[in-house]
Amino acid sequence: MTEFPSLAQRRALTERYAALVAALAEELGQRPLVLPTGAFFPDTFTGDQASVQRFVARLQEHAGMTDVPIEVMLVGQVAGGAGSCGSSGGCCGGPVVSKDGSLPRVVEQGEGWLLQVPAEEVSHPTLFAAQLARALGLIFLQEVLPEGEEPEPPLAVSLELTAVALGFGVLLLEASHVYRKSCGGPSVSSFTELDPASLALATALFIEQAGHGARPALKALAVTQRELLERSLAWVRSNRALVDALRSMPESVALGMIDVREERPWLARVLGA
Repeated sequence: MTEFPSLAQRRALTERYAALVAALAEELGQRPLVLPTGAFFPDTFTGDQASVQRFVARLQEHAGMTDVPIEVMLVGQVAGGAGSCGSSGGCCGGPVVSKDGSLPRVVEQGEGWLLQVPAEEVSHPTLFAAQLARALGLIFLQEVLPEGEEPEPPLAVSLELTAVALGFGVLLLEASHVYRKSCGGPSVSSFTELDPASLALATALFIEQAGHGARPALKALAVTQRELLERSLAWVRSNRALVDALRSMPESVALGMIDVREERPWLARVLGA
């Protein structure tokens, strides 16, 4: 399993997440914990332009961004057939798209935005959903930050933490550690900037801050991500003052004013020891 962050690393990530929540609180509102299920994405998906547009519209709805004009453009064609050794993903692996930024995902267009989606991503649901969630995180930041104010660098980290705060943590977490079988043997890929442990921690903070039940999220995740989220939830629940502050005074968490400690056994938490 991916190594769990040290206490110092957890504190640093928590403070960065809290700073974003404090800065964006008025615009974030109460967001659902979005899962890759039919309950959140009930539309029939056929991989064409209209399907991608509907999927983005669903993401906008869940993120409270329906008032933001976003034009979606499906770019290119899927190369080869799924499961073919000649396809871009190899045997049984699905297509693989790098994070090299060769295609500008988000382009500002006056009062709205152009969201470009590589067609080869459409047949890889985990990658597809995560990249769109990341794009909406970027658009949200650009929409709500005061003019002239830039997100904390690196930008990729800020937009992913924003996507988590919009309710997309499970979508990103699942894409952070993708196990695939191919002609060359099994491999693990990541389609996020943050590692699985960091995304698990940020998602746990969102779940506890918003008061969501964690069981549906745990059921939706692969083994590695589920174990990391369980560990993260145990730590966050061991720091109730941190959760309370995230809900009412996130700026105090961002400034390091809330003490945090290692997780306690569940019985100690129940008894308040």
